[in-house]
Amino acid sequence: MVQKKKYEILFVNVCFFMAFYFGVTFFSHYGLDDYIAMHQINEFHYNALSNGRYALLLINDFFIKINFNPVIGQKIMAIILVFAFAIGSTSIAQYIIELLKITEKKSRFLIVIGSMLFFANVFITEWFSFVLTYAQWILAVIGSVYGAIFVSKTGVKNKTIGFIFVLLMVNSYQAMIPDYAIMVMAFLYIKYINKNIKFGKLVLQLIEAGILVIVATISNIILTKILILNGIVDPNSRYSAISFSFENIKNLFQMQKSIWIDGKGLMTHGILIIFMICLCAAMVMSVIRNKIQIKDALLGIGLAVVGLLACFALQMLFVVSTPRSLVPIFGIYSFLVYLIVIWSIKDNLAVKLTIVSVLAFLCCNFYNVWNVSIGMFQLNALEKEYARQIEYQIHKYEQETGNNVRYICFYKDMNPQYKYDLSVKPESELLNKSYMASWGDIYMLYYYTNLEVEKIDPKEEWSEYFANKDWHVFDPDEQMKFEDDTLNLCFY
Repeated sequence: MVQKKKYEILFVNVCFFMAFYFGVTFFSHYGLDDYIAMHQINEFHYNALSNGRYALLLINDFFIKINFNPVIGQKIMAIILVFAFAIGSTSIAQYIIELLKITEKKSRFLIVIGSMLFFANVFITEWFSFVLTYAQWILAVIGSVYGAIFVSKTGVKNKTIGFIFVLLMVNSYQAMIPDYAIMVMAFLYIKYINKNIKFGKLVLQLIEAGILVIVATISNIILTKILILNGIVDPNSRYSAISFSFENIKNLFQMQKSIWIDGKGLMTHGILIIFMICLCAAMVMSVIRNKIQIKDALLGIGLAVVGLLACFALQMLFVVSTPRSLVPIFGIYSFLVYLIVIWSIKDNLAVKLTIVSVLAFLCCNFYNVWNVSIGMFQLNALEKEYARQIEYQIHKYEQETGNNVRYICFYKDMNPQYKYDLSVKPESELLNKSYMASWGDIYMLYYYTNLEVEKIDPKEEWSEYFANKDWHVFDPDEQMKFEDDTLNLCFY
C-alpha cells in the first residue's frame, strides 16, 4: 500500500512538472551560451572544467566521446530534467510523510504540493536558458535531495552514501547547497518533534551535515587550485571571483526589494512577499490553535531563518543576484509549509488555508514560467530575423561589388540595448541578446545563416566612429560598413 501511494505521488509529480515546464521542454530554444556549444562540442568540456564542476565534466566528456550534443538533443535532456524534478519532489514528500506517519489526506496533500515548491519555481526558468548545462541541474537536483535524505539518517553507511551524493551536488552545481541545508534541517526538525532525537542530537547531526558539505566544497576548491597550478584550468575560473566584504552585505540589503517585491522582473509584482505573509499567518494560527510549545516554535522559525541566510550566502561571496542563484528561496516556502503541517496535528484549519495559498502561488508561478518561456521564443525569433537581415545585406553587397566577404568585426554603439522589448523584462542577464556577448555573436550568425566568415579584432578607427553613434533600430546602411572583404558591424 505504501509503495502504491509513492507511485501515485510520483505520477502526479511527473504530470505536474511536465505541464509546468511544457514550453521549454518540448520546444527548442537557445541562450547566449548555447550557440558556441552547437558549433564546438568541446565547449562542454571547457565549460564544466572552468566552473569546477567535475561530476558534470565526466558526463560531458562522455557526451563528447559518443558525439552527442546536449543542445541539439535538448528535448531528451529537458525530459530527464523534468523527471529529476518529479523524482526529487516525490522523494522529499514521501520521506516527510513517513517521518510524520501522516494518514490524514489534507496534510498528505499539503506535503506533496509543498514539496513541489522546491522545483516548481519561476527562478528555475533561467536554468532552461542554459541548455548546454541541463546535465548539471539533473545531477545537482539528485545530489541535493538524496544527499539530504541519507545524511539526515543515522549510521555510517547512510552518512557515507549521503556524502557521495553531496560530492555529486557540489561537483555539479554549488548553488544547490542551500537547498540541501533546508532539506536536512526540515528532516531533522521533524525527528526532533517526533521525539526520535533529543535537542543535543539534533544540533550534532546538523553540525555533521554542515561538515560534510564543507569537506566536499573544500575538496572541490583544492582540486581546482591544483588544476590551476598545473595549467589545466584557467586562473580566471569561477573561484577567482570569490570575495567577502561589508560592501557585499550592503549590496545584499539593497537588492532585497528587487527580489521580494519585483521578483527579479519575472514574477507577479509582490507575490513573493504576499505568499510569505500568508504562510507566516498560518504558522501563527497553528501555534496558537494547537498550543505548540514556544521553544519548539522558536526552534522551527530559527532554522527557517538560518535556511534563508544560507540562500544569500552566494550573493555575499560573489556579489551576484541572478534568478538561478535565488532558486533555494522557494525551499524556504517548502520548509514553512512543513512547519504548518507539523504544528497542525490536532487542528488542521491552518492546513486547509495553506493548501489554498500554495495552490494559488503555484498558479501564479505557472503563469510566470510560461511568460518567461514565451520570452525565450520571442528572443530566438528576433535573433534569427536579425541574423537573416545581416546575411541578406552581405549577399547584396557581394552581388553589387563582386567582393566576397570573408571577415567580420563587431562593434557597439554609445548605448547598446542588451534586451529586446519582450513579454517579460528580467532584471538580470536572462534573455539578453546573444550577439551582445563576445562568445555568442559569431556563433549566432553561424547557426541562423549559411555565412562562412571569420571574426577578427575590431579596428580602432571604426571603434571610435561607432562609439559616437546611438541607434534604437536596425539601420543596415549606417550600422554595416563594408571594406573590400571585411564587414564592420555595429550592434545597437
